[in-house]
Amino acid sequence: MKNFVRILFSILFFQQFIFAQTISWEQLSGPHGGNIYSLVVDANGNLYASPTGTAGPFKSTDNGESWFSIKNGLSFDENGEWRPLNISHSGYIYIVNPHDYNQYISLSTDGGNSWEEKSLSIIGSSTFCI
Repeated sequence: MKNFVRILFSILFFQQFIFAQTISWEQLSGPHGGNIYSLVVDANGNLYASPTGTAGPFKSTDNGESWFSIKNGLSFDENGEWRPLNISHSGYIYIVNPHDYNQYISLSTDGGNSWEEKSLSIIGSSTFCI
């Protein structure tokens, strides 16, 4: 019983040192335009964010301190949204129009500078993850 009490005391006393981690968050200056739907990072450390609404997608090359739009060349539907965002192992960026009609997936091979649009031809379903 004494050993059990010693072990229990040791675990309770030393857990603050064993599991001590300081996690802190820092609010950055954007991107602005809505709630962030997806956030990804490429092999070079560039951040890509896709907010809900018509503002995005955005790119940051300085760890999120500043953001710029990379939506040039994307065709927006009447709701104006492109949400799910992903990066392949080869560095290609994919973004999808998630609505129930005329869904599109767009591909960028140059970090969001230009986009190639492909129709998904999926009617009656929504794309929320790629």
